[in-house]
Formats: sequence, structure tokens, C-alpha cells
Amino acid sequence: MVLAGLTGFAGGAAHADDAAEVAPTSGAEFEAQASELLALEGVEAVTVDAAGTVVLTTTDPVDALEDVAEEFVEDHRNVEVRLLDAPLSALSVTDVVGGAGYAAMSGSSDDLGLCSIGFAGFTPDGAPAVVSAGHCTDDGSYADAVLTVPAGDPAGGGATGNDDIAGLAELGAFGFSQFGGPGNTEGQADAASTDVSVIDVTNTDLDLLPVVTDWTTTGDLSASTRPVTAVGTARPGASVVKSGRTTGFTSGTVDSIGYASVDGRTVYGFWTDVPGAPGDSGGAVLQGSTAVGVVSGGGTAGGAPVMFAADLQAALAVTGGYSVAVQVAAPVLTGPATGSVVAPGATISGTAGAGTTLAVEPSVGEPFEVPVGAAGTWSFPATEVLGPISYTLVARSGYSASAPTVLEYEVLPVTALTSPGDGERVLTSVQRLAGVGAAGEDVALTGDVEAVVEVAEDGTWEHEVDLSYGRYTVTVQQITGTPGEPSTSTFEVVPVAPAITDPVDGGSFTPATAPTTVSGTGLDGARVGLDTGHGPLLHADVVDGTWTIELPEALEARDHRFTANQSLASVDSDFGQPVTFTVAADAAVVGDDVAAAAAPGGGDDGVLAQTGVSAALIVLVAAMLVGIGAHTVIRARRTPVAGVRTIA
Repeated sequence: MVLAGLTGFAGGAAHADDAAEVAPTSGAEFEAQASELLALEGVEAVTVDAAGTVVLTTTDPVDALEDVAEEFVEDHRNVEVRLLDAPLSALSVTDVVGGAGYAAMSGSSDDLGLCSIGFAGFTPDGAPAVVSAGHCTDDGSYADAVLTVPAGDPAGGGATGNDDIAGLAELGAFGFSQFGGPGNTEGQADAASTDVSVIDVTNTDLDLLPVVTDWTTTGDLSASTRPVTAVGTARPGASVVKSGRTTGFTSGTVDSIGYASVDGRTVYGFWTDVPGAPGDSGGAVLQGSTAVGVVSGGGTAGGAPVMFAADLQAALAVTGGYSVAVQVAAPVLTGPATGSVVAPGATISGTAGAGTTLAVEPSVGEPFEVPVGAAGTWSFPATEVLGPISYTLVARSGYSASAPTVLEYEVLPVTALTSPGDGERVLTSVQRLAGVGAAGEDVALTGDVEAVVEVAEDGTWEHEVDLSYGRYTVTVQQITGTPGEPSTSTFEVVPVAPAITDPVDGGSFTPATAPTTVSGTGLDGARVGLDTGHGPLLHADVVDGTWTIELPEALEARDHRFTANQSLASVDSDFGQPVTFTVAADAAVVGDDVAAAAAPGGGDDGVLAQTGVSAALIVLVAAMLVGIGAHTVIRARRTPVAGVRTIA
């Protein structure tokens, strides 16, 4: 048996006989296997990486573990053993953002714990809340939370020993917490074993934002942020970033997913090589703009930092209905153009985030909702009531809502083309023209489509067409009975947006490895326009379904957002799904010197849950929740408190 050493997360597989069995990697068998192994002394985590390898993380070599663990490694050929330097331990203005610091406390005690906010969110009833780590409450010992002044936190330039902590504003009260299994038990290898807390925000002066700070603007953490647009699951091999009050904004890669023993409690989540330190607990972990976890535990392996994050979706599932706030894009109208004249029942259409719900409030009639399809499109008929009307549209995802989009129309009884609507942009093709007119009369279509159709008894007419990419103008006029005034509509048939396939969304690079080209897929013969966020569009032709654009200069060390459209038959598609990625000057994006000074496992033997202040626990002289104002300094003493676990 040969075991490879571990530097960071670059481990080696334990070599078993070719005839050995394959260890289960998912389902009930994997959970039972993980539960048995985590109960053994020296086993810290059991996870699975992208290649289907079971990663057994230990503090001792296999031959020093109990026989069950050694036999597990020898009997299975898809097992890799990795060594930790020490047991895994918990890492515990008015705008509130993910990654900001807070102090957890109890009114009946002078001690406190320091943690980080993960994400803004909502209670089951839609009231404001924030999500953090469960061990930050010290198994419910702490009931209240106070925001801390960023400049006093280590990530903001404060002392690494937390001597500069100051209270900023009351935050709220813990509404729920769980560290390990239900009821703060040790837990077992299932998704219900987690590390999560939620704080019901009681301070009405606070404005919770669906963003995560990058800690580059200490005076106002909301001035430089990364948006949270979705909640999802971490992917092994994907780039992630973390934001917390001690080491700030750091980046790394997801190694594997499974179960870890954090201070003796089983937690379902994922390993990363993201730098973290005491006080980062509860902080946000993002994959691109998708919220995937909160910081739970950390340590070192081969001297390199390792961090374990609790899976966010599994954590939220045990809270009884709490959710994360996300940014929702405002609805976009594709037609008819606002301010135009429409016929009764004309189709009004547009785009919004796929899977959201469009809340429509008309100036005449009752509010209603329209589901947004998987393609991100929506439509509804205009009112049959003649006269002016306005519609206020808001896209909603749970309790999260977009900015409003307001549309205004004049509804008149005209002979007209209603679908496609005037000014509408239709994807790929149009197979049918439809409109309204006087029942039984003939309507002439002229312009880019020529035909004569009869209006049905219900006052509508249809005409089959086959229109591909291009801009079309069609005039409609009643030609029998009493000829009416002509009505002209212009619409476009546009291609779908191209896709960017390289670089991938959520990627992280150094200047040396930063992309020099951007490539993707599109429609043959189209011309792609790439928007890099500064300067004119860069262009390339699509050949055999693919395109590549060489960047004219090296990318700066910062966050980047690329998006692209394509032009075909003189019409442009919309810009497609953006790709965001980071070019970082070095591995720790912000606060490398702070991270080094406050690295996990720094020899503080008094730490039980190594998540915040040192064993020389800061003790409050006065309760922070009584008359606390902006920048109220927390007076503290540095006397060690025996037997008290430091949190955060």
C-alpha cells in the first residue's frame, strides 16, 4: 500500500489490488459508509471528487488508523487518502452585504463570538433575514447579533487579534440554528446534518442587499460587490470565492463533496483550497454569481489552507422556509413598443429571468401573474377595454423582486396586425401572422407580405407565412364594406444569442493564465460581437458553428463580465448569457498579509471551535444592544476565559 503525501489538496490515490471493489460514491450506501468511517478516531471527512474518487481525509496515516479504515482503503480501488495537519475545526453604513462581520452575543452573558454574514435573505413570511453558520450561536447560547465596523475587522485593516472591534448597528435575533444533526446533535452522513443559522433582522434602518462584498471598499462594503443571482450546488473542479470578516475576499477551487466532522459534528458540504481563518465562519461562498455555501470549518494540509463549506441548499432545507435573496433582472419588452397604439387583445411580450414569475399590475382591471418560461420569455394579451392603459411589470423569484418596468398603450378598435406586435423581435422564425378587424370583411396585407384574408366571426384573422431572419414591414387595411385606415407594423425575426464556451462562467485566473482568446458557438454565417465591458465590440465570423476572438490586450487583474450577440441578415440577436470570471493578482485576492497573519491552526491551543476570536476571548463590559449607535466602540478585556468555546 502506497499513500501519497498532501500539499494543499494535491493528494495521491491509495493503490489497491486491481481486483478490489469500487466503493459507493452516492446514495444510501455512500451515506452509511461515510457514517461508519466518520465515527472512527482520526477520520475527518469522507467526500467524492469529480472523478468519482472517494476522498478519505484523516489526521493520521492509514496504518495508524483503526482496522476498519485501513481495510476500507485496501479493499476499494477508488479511494484516495489525504492528510490534514490537525483536526478540522470550525471557522467561526446601513447596507448589509454578504461577507460583512457581526458579533453574536447573549443578554445574560458578557462573552461574544465573531462571525461573518453569508447572504441576505428572507424569513418564511418574507421578512428580512441573513444566513450564516450554525456554530456561530454556540448551540443556541447566543441569541442576538450586532454588525461590526468593517474598519475594525481584520479584513478591513483592524488588528488580527480583534482588538479594534467596534459595534456598528443592531442586526437582529437568531431565528434558527443547527450545527450537526437536528437539535445540535453529532449528526450522521445525510444532507440533514449541516451548519446553518439565520438571523431575523429587527433593525428597520438596514437595507439588505443580494450581493457579497469583495472587501476593497472598507468605508462602504456595498460599493464593490459581486451579485447573487441564484442558489445552487458546488461542482468539483469549479472556481469559488469566499467573503469573510477576517481574510476578506479569497478564491480557490472546489475539491470534493461529501461529509466532514467539524469539531465533532457531521456537516454535509464541500472541500475547497480557499484561504480562511477564524472569524470567517458563516461567510459567503460563491460559484460565479451562484450562492453555494457558507464557511463551516478550516485548517491546513501540508501547510496549505483548506476550508470546508456547508452546502447552502441542504442548509436552507432544515430552516423551516428561510431563503436567500437574489438579484432579479427587470423585465424587458420586445413588443409592441411602449407608447404605441394596440388593438384589443394584442399580444404584449418580452423577456425576463427563466423560471421567474411576472407580476403585472394594470391601471385598469385586477393584477395578475404570468409565468416566465424556460427560454426566458413571457406574453399576455392587452385589455379589451378601449382607451389608455399602463402596465407595471415586476419579475419575482420567491420574495426577491426586480425593479419595475412600466408600459403604456392606447387601445383602439382598428384593423391591425397584432402578432407579431409592432416593434416586436421574434426568435428564429415567424410561421403565422394574426390580427383583428371587422367580422366578415376582407383585409389586405401589403408590404413584405401580400395576401387577402377574411376576418372571422370573432373579429380575428390569421395568415400562414414562413419568415426567416430579417426586418419586415406589413400594412393591414380593410378593403370591403367601409374601407378603413391602413395600419402598418414593423417587426424583426432575430437569431438566438450566441454562447460563450471559453472562458467558463465563474472561472478564476492569474495574470499569467488569464484568457487571451474568447470562443463560443453560433449560427453559421453570423457575425459575432463580443462586449468585454470596455471599448468597442470585438467581432468574428461563425464558421462550422464556432467562433474565436483574440483579445487585443492582456486582461487586467479584476472581475470581468463578457457577453456576445450575433448578426444575421442585417438583424442582431439580443446579447446572451454573460460569463463572469476573475483575474486575480495572486491566490488570495484581498488581504494576503492578513490571511497569513491569521491563518487557521495558528497554535492557539485554547480554541475549541476555531472560528473567531482567540482563546483570549473578548468580553463585553456593556451590552451592545442597549443604546448602540454607529461606531460605538466595544470595550474589551484580553483575559482568557477558561472553558468557553470561541465562535465565528
